[in-house]
Amino acid sequence: MYREHAGPPPPDPYEPARQNARTCGYMQLGIAAVNTFTIVMVSLQLAPQKLLHGLSDETKTTILLAAVGYLLFTGAWAGINAFGLSRRSKLAHWSSVGFAIFTIFSCFSWVFGAGLLFLLFKKEMKGYYDARP
Repeated sequence: MYREHAGPPPPDPYEPARQNARTCGYMQLGIAAVNTFTIVMVSLQLAPQKLLHGLSDETKTTILLAAVGYLLFTGAWAGINAFGLSRRSKLAHWSSVGFAIFTIFSCFSWVFGAGLLFLLFKKEMKGYYDARP
């Protein structure tokens, strides 16, 4: 037939960058999950302690609401970034850089934030967000 000597199609040059963007999205969702696990475990350990008995109920409620707000904020931010990276959005890339820097300074999962920053600036990500020919 007419295609028997055509050979396989050429490999997609953007495939490594696509996989790296997918990994960055999953890493951000993992960071949000690690933050949730850490805050839940810390609160479970502090609940029976006498550490919080001197605080008023309003202060305890404020601390709890701040922790829940932090978790919802990082979870929503990570989800939006992961969706944007899968759609090749340059805004999502720079938002992910901000998320990585925020994570580095948040003290819960700074190692993952540094790894995310490394992945976001790998060389195969260079032309991934540009218009394709």
